[in-house]
Amino acid sequence: MISLNARTKNWLVSIFTFLAFGIIQVIAGVPSTNSIPTNLFLTDNGSLFWYKNSTGERVVHIKDIETATNSPESRPADQDPEGHWGQATNGFQISLRFEKGLFTNGESIVAITLMRNITSQPQNYFRPIQIVAIKDGKRLERKDKKEIDVIEITMPPETTVFPQTQQKNHVRLDQIYDLTQSGEYVFQAVCHHPEVTSQKVSVVIK
Repeated sequence: MISLNARTKNWLVSIFTFLAFGIIQVIAGVPSTNSIPTNLFLTDNGSLFWYKNSTGERVVHIKDIETATNSPESRPADQDPEGHWGQATNGFQISLRFEKGLFTNGESIVAITLMRNITSQPQNYFRPIQIVAIKDGKRLERKDKKEIDVIEITMPPETTVFPQTQQKNHVRLDQIYDLTQSGEYVFQAVCHHPEVTSQKVSVVIK
């Protein structure tokens, strides 16, 4: 009987598992596949995909798929309640989440957005994703008096999201809005092109 160590067993399990989802290839010694399981959404940080030199075929490392299986943010919206996913609209869904729901006054408040492509084709949207802030039923005015963030000229506003993937962004809300008054704030992620929004999220500042 052949004895396999734990690392070898895990590698073999990965190979047999992902044969069901696409053709396994080896790029730079790392197993890769040309298909993503339909119940997962991989977060694309700009280096998710690799391309075969011979055909230009787009593939991903199996390791990235394995990582996504353990990440709540990569699950379908109905399995990620902390993501506050909005309704699927125009081929997209937006998530808005925070590390916690209670912040100390003066603490950095970071909002995390995920723009997800829920179609079978590449989809384009226009950045930035705006975070709307409401307190006591009134929409807050930005510190810079602008309506939305302005994309630098070096960053084209239109960006592409591939099927079964999503793009992640972090936004320091305390730099955009005056959040020094204690109380409950309501935030919502909004993308105007296309028109898609997250659920509203309540955050308490004490």
